[in-house]
Amino acid sequence: MKRISGEIIVYSVLLSKDGVGIEEIKINLYKLCGLSPKLVDSKFTDREGKVVFYNLEKGSYRVIELIDKKHFQKPIYLKWNEVRIDEFNGEGLIYAINKPKNLI
Repeated sequence: MKRISGEIIVYSVLLSKDGVGIEEIKINLYKLCGLSPKLVDSKFTDREGKVVFYNLEKGSYRVIELIDKKHFQKPIYLKWNEVRIDEFNGEGLIYAINKPKNLI
């Protein structure tokens, strides 16, 4: 059986997919295991607002961005905040779009 090794790339950005990246935002990656997701890794975004989770085994994963909710609304995830890694899909790309609360 061939071992699956995938990756998930996450961008934390302001206002739109093409917005400015947000540095030092914590991103948690969970593996979906029935009712209790399991924390796989946590990383902070770089200067471009990017993190990459490498060497992921086959399975379903969820990304959660931990941003200061005093200053930002709940993030909107494009395409969605879940990715399936398998023999047909070895890479996921997620954008966490953030809107400051003062722009409501």
